[in-house]
Amino acid sequence: MTTTDLPTPRPRWWADAACAGDTTWIQDRPTDAEIELMRRACTACPVRVDCLLDALATERPTEKRVTMRAGLTAEERGNPDAVNSVLGTSTWKPRQKKMQWEWTPEDDELIAGSSSRDDEMNAARLGRTTRAVAQRRVRLARLARAARLEQEAAAS
Repeated sequence: MTTTDLPTPRPRWWADAACAGDTTWIQDRPTDAEIELMRRACTACPVRVDCLLDALATERPTEKRVTMRAGLTAEERGNPDAVNSVLGTSTWKPRQKKMQWEWTPEDDELIAGSSSRDDEMNAARLGRTTRAVAQRRVRLARLARAARLEQEAAAS
């Protein structure tokens, strides 16, 4: 794989990555020793979380994926425990295939306490699309406003 196979345009954080400009970490079948070297470089990387969130938001299981992102192999990035250990959370869930599922109170708390700038990051953490998170944030804001108006009307 060459640098032309890497995502273009590159995300803003790319220039700060420990692997910036180095394509030796992109391999079809790396040895265990090579994986360990990549993992060590990723562990010390200042943009590790950004890299992982980008991988979770953009990679598709059917596409050829980069060997190592944020210290996790392509297979490990599908494991919620491994992803949550890097993100420092327990809320990330794998993206589900065209299924409807309920929003949990924890999901709502995360979304309601954030702004539209956080939608992409929250989408990756929750395994949802950015659009779904934005729609849920707007819905939660409308519900909160309606509850506030109802309380004001009851008080007067």
